[in-house]
Order: sequence, then C-alpha cells, then structure tokens
Amino acid sequence: MNIYRPHELGEINAFLESGMQNFLIMRGRRRIGKSWLLQESIKPAQKLGYSVFSFTGRPQERTTKQRLAKEWAQFSGRIGPSRIKTSELDWMDILKDILLFNDERKKRLLLVIDEIQWISPPDGSFVGALKESWILLERQQLTKIIVCGSSTKWFTQATEGDTAVLRGMANAGELWVKPFSLRDVREHWGGANWSQEQTALLYMILGGIPLYLNLISKNLPFVHAVNQALFCGGGMFVKEQRELLSLEFNLQGENFSQLLLTELGRYSYTKGELEKILGRASARVSDLIEKLLRYKILRGIQRIDSKTANKRDYRYTICDPYLLFYYSVMGPRIEQIVNNKNHGQLFTSVFSPINSLHIQNFTGPAFENLVIQTLQNTYFLNPKPAIFDKLFLHTAPSVVEEVWVLDKAKVAQFDIVVKCHSDSIVRFIECKWSSENDPRWLAEIKNKPFPLNFSIGESRLNFLCLLTRPSPVFLKQAEDLGVAIITLEELF
Repeated sequence: MNIYRPHELGEINAFLESGMQNFLIMRGRRRIGKSWLLQESIKPAQKLGYSVFSFTGRPQERTTKQRLAKEWAQFSGRIGPSRIKTSELDWMDILKDILLFNDERKKRLLLVIDEIQWISPPDGSFVGALKESWILLERQQLTKIIVCGSSTKWFTQATEGDTAVLRGMANAGELWVKPFSLRDVREHWGGANWSQEQTALLYMILGGIPLYLNLISKNLPFVHAVNQALFCGGGMFVKEQRELLSLEFNLQGENFSQLLLTELGRYSYTKGELEKILGRASARVSDLIEKLLRYKILRGIQRIDSKTANKRDYRYTICDPYLLFYYSVMGPRIEQIVNNKNHGQLFTSVFSPINSLHIQNFTGPAFENLVIQTLQNTYFLNPKPAIFDKLFLHTAPSVVEEVWVLDKAKVAQFDIVVKCHSDSIVRFIECKWSSENDPRWLAEIKNKPFPLNFSIGESRLNFLCLLTRPSPVFLKQAEDLGVAIITLEELF
C-alpha cells in the first residue's frame, strides 16, 4: 500500500536535526511499517553526516551478542584488539565500544536497534546497558539512538512505572506509528469498483495495517478479493494471530489468551461469564483481561437493556480489527480455509442473507470499534473535522464516556448510543450500520423517547451516524426534524 508517511518521516528528521534529543523510542503494531520508516530515514541521516549502524533482533536467537559483535566489527572496520572480540561478551562492553569508538572519531553515528523485544526482556541486562552507556555520552551530541519494536508489553514494562528501566530518560522522544486512516484506505482503492460500504467493511476487517491491505487486490470484485486473501490455503492470515500474541505473552499465557479470545469471537462476555466458561480462577481471568486491555486487544463496553435501560456489567470485545475477524469468522472455519486450494468462495457463505454487509458475530462489534475510534479521533481513523463541527464540538471528543448497544430483533441493524464529551459539552449519538431510508421511520424514532434512565432529553434522536447512503428525501426529512446526519462520506 504505497501511502507516504510525511508526518512520521518529518518526526524522524526533526529528531536527527535536533540538538536536544539523542534517544528516540519508535513503537507501533506489528506490520505497521516501522522498519520501512527506518529504511527511509537512512538517506536523510547520511545527508546530515551520520554513519548509520542498524541491528535487528531475531526471535528465539541465542547468539545475539556474538552476532552484534561481529556485525559491528565488520561495520567499523576494526582490525586490532577490541573488548567485543573477547571470549566473554558483555552487553555493556559491546555498547561502550560502539559509542566510545564513535566518540574517538568525532563523527556522527546513528545507532538503530529494530525488533528490540527479541534482543532482551525489558528489565534485562541489554536495556540497562543501553541506558547506562547512552548516559555516559549523553552530552557529546555525536551519537543518536533509535529503538524500535512491536511489543506493547515490552514498551509498557520498559518505559512506564517507577521501576521501568527506560523511564525518565532525559532528552528522549517517542514516535508512535499508527495505522492508516479510513480516508487513506479509500484513496488507495480509488480505482476499485467497490461501494463505500464495502470499503468500510474491509477497514473493519483489517484496520489500517499497510501489509494486510497490500494483500487485497483492488482489481477483483470485493468478495473475490477478500476470499482470495483471507480464505484460501495457508496464507499469512492463518497464523498471524499467533505471531501477534507471541509478542505479548509467553507460551502458557499465549495459550490461555487463545482460549479467551476464541470465546470472545463468538460473543461478548462479562468477566464473571468468562470465569465460568473457561473454568479458571477469578484472579487469573482478571489479570489476563487487564493485560489485553492494556495491549489494546480488548475493549470494555457497557451494555444497556433497550427496554428497561438498566446498565449491566462491562462486556468485553476484541478491538483489534484483524483479531476480531480471525476469532469471529476465520477461526471457526480454519480447517476449510487451509484446505481451500482452488479459491472456492468461502467468504460468500459468510455473509448473512438478510444483509450483504452483515457477518454473524463480527459486524456488530466491528461497527462499535469503527464508531468509537471515529469519535475519539485516535488510532484507527482520521475523520474530517466537519463531523465535530456538526456535533457542535470544537475539537474531537477527548473522552468516549459510555457506549450502549441496544438489543435489537433485526440482526442486520446495529443500534449504538455513544455518550461523549469535549470540554464541558456532552453529546449522545445514535449510530446505525444499516437502516431504512424511509422518512417515516426517521420521524418515528425521533418522537420515540429513550427509557427514562437514559436522561438524554425529551426526544430520542439528535444525531444519527448512518453508514448507508441516505436518499435526498431522507436528508430533507432529517433537516426538518432537526436531526444531524453523519454520513459515510464524512468519514472519508
């Protein structure tokens, strides 16, 4: 997916030119394009006079020290005795040798360490040696270090909390590489003969992850393109979920996470319900849920009964788009997918006959993710400011306070009410993935009050996020009723 990242490249260039920052932490989800950014930064760094030494960690490697020592010796051209060539290698000696050698030359050096989670645990000797050796030369302004990785667990433990090794480093910057926006994805498939609803559904399936999106052919009809990429043979998406979890958990934790996420792929559950289903102790389930929330794999949603308006316990759903699609749709069909060598149209059978954009167990939670991230204006989406102008919010809502999913008889119609606020302004927004274009229906729900416990006001509907194309008559009726319509167009 050839979309330029001017903001991120600008941040890296500013870091290279800065006389203050010497240490940059670059983090982001797996497959997001961090290594591409590092590669693209080499030429600008060299133009600024830097020699660039890059080292990448490998999973389950036992000879990382030896490989680093060898690659540095080759890079530096050292022939004589060196601390890093002794039989007993030490991280501190290796890193000191790199930084002191550069100090002796009085030349600029950019040290890039990629996939750091595979080199050392966040509280291990490598991280401590990295910090200590960097502090030794903090003021010489000749060496800059970029540390990059994909594990949220690693960076959480290394940078947050009183005992975190990298916490409180002076002159350190952070760059969080985020997925592409829905608008970026739409522009990429500008030549595809797909509807906006189909493009939004693709975004709900894969998010804005460049490598994932590159595997979807825009030259094929939508269903064929999705089927070919996700439902044929042993492609990348069959094993990708294990790769993602292995970044955050050891083998035992990974297996337990697989069990919990498999259940959440079928339905959203409360903590108590998950304890009963999994047959595990409350403390262990709570601990895993907290980790998955912290690693941005789960989200807690407060449900509400549409008849009584009684609030219930938080139910947990998978908020990573690909993982939600895997555990809801691919996982139960994994045997069929692996054996699907002839490009049979398995994805066709996944769609509900009621609505071609409805996928059982998936579209509802995925739509929740889409709406919440739109309103928060963070992580997945970058909607047009007009949406927030329409909501009379000066900025994107800083907090999505509560989300209620109203129970519906029609499985193809998702009805979400979001309470969000920016500064002191509070807005309640009703959101629908698909609904009727009948003005009579709009008047009916406008005049039908919410249950009293909602405390929204006299009328039910003030703002409607409608992800199907409304007719001109429908828009005119909305205007007459004082209902602000947010359309799919505005998300792009």
